[in-house]
Amino acid sequence: MLRKPTPAELASNRARHARHVREALERRAKLERGEPLDGRALAAPEPPLRPPVELPQRKLLCVTGTPCGGTSYTAQRLYAAGYDVHHEHMGADGMVCGWGVWHFRRPYPMSHYAFDHIWRVIRHPLRVMETLPIFSSRFANVLDDPPRDPVECALRWWVETHERLEGVPTIRLERLDADLPGLLAELPAREARAVQAPIRRSKRRRWPQDGRDAWSWADLEALAPEWAARARALTEALL
Repeated sequence: MLRKPTPAELASNRARHARHVREALERRAKLERGEPLDGRALAAPEPPLRPPVELPQRKLLCVTGTPCGGTSYTAQRLYAAGYDVHHEHMGADGMVCGWGVWHFRRPYPMSHYAFDHIWRVIRHPLRVMETLPIFSSRFANVLDDPPRDPVECALRWWVETHERLEGVPTIRLERLDADLPGLLAELPAREARAVQAPIRRSKRRRWPQDGRDAWSWADLEALAPEWAARARALTEALL
């Protein structure tokens, strides 16, 4: 049973998220007006130290999803199967990234790569939402017109991420042992690694839920009916 957060703790969480949303909108407005973010004149860009690398660089595999959605565990399983992929940074064969679908629309290093195979890993949203609102302040810097409530912001992130990945081959985290072998058959064979430490799923701090053990669809529909309905439709279609 989770400890029930105090009213002061809940108010502090929501106030912190609202501040991050406000700051993100202010930064975005300054950039659109061409104003420097720190009040100082923008310095002239320095000349490059070396010629730019020819882009994109080609890699074998990218697996993407959402934070708290099974990307860390999937990366461990792929590495144990012999593929040089890493979690949140690039390996010789590629990477597994919880932010990947958003990297392609912004000037992050992942947009410098092309992949032979792109998969997604998806976890049931009611489980993801136990921890995903922790990252709501980061989502506010990327989403257009981010919601003021951290739970609604996180749910919208989950929905928009998986709507963008429509048609991409899917690994269902709850059925990973059934889904992964078929997808691995499409890749060049690798020699499995002997993993010394047991493969574990990461355990994150859980979001305060007013004393609830877990989210229900009724909880999410009460907080964000539009996004809960879209999340439910995706869940029925994919899981």
